Amino acid sequence: GMLAKLGDLLRATLQSSHAPDAELRKEIELVEQYLAIESVRFHDRLQVHFDVPPDTLDATVPCLILQPLVENAVRHGIAREPGGGTIQIRARRVSGSLVLSVENRSTTGRARLPAPHGSGVGLSNTRTRMTEMYGAQAGVITEELADGFRVTLHIPFDTFPNDVAHVD
Repeated sequence: GMLAKLGDLLRATLQSSHAPDAELRKEIELVEQYLAIESVRFHDRLQVHFDVPPDTLDATVPCLILQPLVENAVRHGIAREPGGGTIQIRARRVSGSLVLSVENRSTTGRARLPAPHGSGVGLSNTRTRMTEMYGAQAGVITEELADGFRVTLHIPFDTFPNDVAHVD
């Protein structure tokens, strides 16, 4: 049930919080668990799409990098829309980079006022963490869409060394 999912989410969050980075696979699992809980809350007002190809799953990403962006998308993009909306999480391997995006679109498709989360605390934390970890190699791009908002992260593509046992 929902409580079990919530428990899983909290346990996974606590387990991963001591590590600075994680595999994208783990991050996606966390986001899936979080969105499963939210879709119980919003019923049919929340549609979720994941577009995460297998060749991206082993990529190393900052721990909990997607979670605040997805929470923003739910809070600003779904909760405030009477008709609800869609959240899409995409990953792409583009030469030496991992490109991640989180976008929300309103179901009504009407033009939105400027998104209040464009300069929100979640986003500024994300920018800071990305700069600290990757310097100029990282990018955080925000886009106003006609019917929503998109945040795109560019991270150097890297994987955990195979010979290092990292704790699951």
